[in-house]
Amino acid sequence: MGIWVLHSEYPEVLVAFATPKSPQVFVPFAALVDFTDYDALPLKVTLVHPCTRKPLNFSEVLPQVYPNIQFPVPGRINRLRIENPMGGQIIQDSLLQGYDNTDAKPFLCLPGVRSYHDHPAHTGDSWWLHRSLGEGSLHTILYALWKYGSRNVTGQKMTISVTAAGYVVQPELEPAVAAALAPEQTPPTEPSQGGGGT
Repeated sequence: MGIWVLHSEYPEVLVAFATPKSPQVFVPFAALVDFTDYDALPLKVTLVHPCTRKPLNFSEVLPQVYPNIQFPVPGRINRLRIENPMGGQIIQDSLLQGYDNTDAKPFLCLPGVRSYHDHPAHTGDSWWLHRSLGEGSLHTILYALWKYGSRNVTGQKMTISVTAAGYVVQPELEPAVAAALAPEQTPPTEPSQGGGGT
């Protein structure tokens, strides 16, 4: 399935997410789930490096690229939906929000997660409205990260860029400089024509 509990000691659980559909399985991220003050407060979810636990920056979570669908901005951990079932447009809901700079920390925009309910845009959507619905349970959060984050990854899209480090030159040197740089050459010696004969 691709969900691995790496460590569990109150108040934290570290869960890694693998890519079960890709030929080369890799682990793009892990989630550190903090149960402090749960369930008076929702669970706190931080995306981290699976080996070091270092919180990932938004730019370190690779965007999801779809082979047949073009979106103006590729999202990270996307939920796709159709706006109008009768031939409507496909909408991309990016569950991972953040600012695309080097030190911005992403947050999971999902009801039942602390970062969602702490965000100023959701002041009218209290945790207490979702608490009894199971939306903030560990299972629900891990399932959403797996379903929209790692389950459908089938491979990596590579971009290779080459940066010139300098020029390789064969300089045309003045004769005196060329002679100074040339390895010393000793003239070949004539084989000795020694006398002993018969």
